[in-house]
Amino acid sequence: MPTPSLLSLPIAIVQHTPLWVWPLLAFVIFMGLRATRDRTVRLFQPLIVPLIFLAISLTSGSMLGDGVFALLWVIGLGCGALAGLWLANRLAMQVLPDRRLRLGGQWLSLCLSLTIFVSHFAFSVLAAVAPTVLDLLQVGGALSLLVGLCSGVFLGRGVGIVLRALRAEGRYAPELR
Repeated sequence: MPTPSLLSLPIAIVQHTPLWVWPLLAFVIFMGLRATRDRTVRLFQPLIVPLIFLAISLTSGSMLGDGVFALLWVIGLGCGALAGLWLANRLAMQVLPDRRLRLGGQWLSLCLSLTIFVSHFAFSVLAAVAPTVLDLLQVGGALSLLVGLCSGVFLGRGVGIVLRALRAEGRYAPELR
């Protein structure tokens, strides 16, 4: 029996990946690259992508599993949210008179988006190729923690940006540092 080549598994993974994944990856990269440039957005727009990623995390319950993996995801989400709130206070931002925000470009959104995408992709590949590996705390737990952490940073940063803008307008918003 011939020995499979080193490239046979990656080629098989690409061949068996559903077609809708590739446009999604292109969209994630496009949105991440767009965030690297200075841009003007509506007041609550910084919450849209974080809420989408949060919804994706919650709907892929199989990734969260039950018990320890779900707990690790929640811990990651909480720690990430705190880090995101801290980052929001350091982000270049200006509130414009028409209630829009001028945000400075940054690479964090691209990094977080790709990390979440790759984590979900890795989970799906492992679920198809070696499902028992996902039961290991080092694998399934690490993926759950990582996705929770990245989703939390996104969410915390989005909330922090909106709160900062509301404070700058003179509206009441708690100061979170």
